[in-house]
Amino acid sequence: MVMNERLKAVIKDFLDLEDPMEKYELLFEYADELDELESSLWSDDTKIPGCQSEAHILLKFDGNGAHLQGAADAMIMQGLISLIAIALEGLSPEEVANFEPTILDKIGIQNSLTPSRSNGLRNLIKTLREIAKSVV
Repeated sequence: MVMNERLKAVIKDFLDLEDPMEKYELLFEYADELDELESSLWSDDTKIPGCQSEAHILLKFDGNGAHLQGAADAMIMQGLISLIAIALEGLSPEEVANFEPTILDKIGIQNSLTPSRSNGLRNLIKTLREIAKSVV
């Protein structure tokens, strides 16, 4: 996967921390940076199916590649969406369709997620891939 400069900085920020609680605090900071999808735009089409929290995304492609907006009622999920948004920014539909969220393993977040959060994350990635495949 091609890593943009922003993603490289995110990885460094997380790798500089050893305490899992500090990593969650940083995840919450990234949650606040997400290009938030207004609740007035939430619908069945934007909802991430099978997610424990109420989470919605809108993936668009333009001349600059992918851009992901999202929102969730849980800070952990919103933070995960934010990290994925950073990773996807500028990618082509083909690249998004084949996206693997290895960043989460690399920064040490994936292993500390509850099973229900992991399931929500899997559904997020699956939904993003499906959207991208429909554009290809």
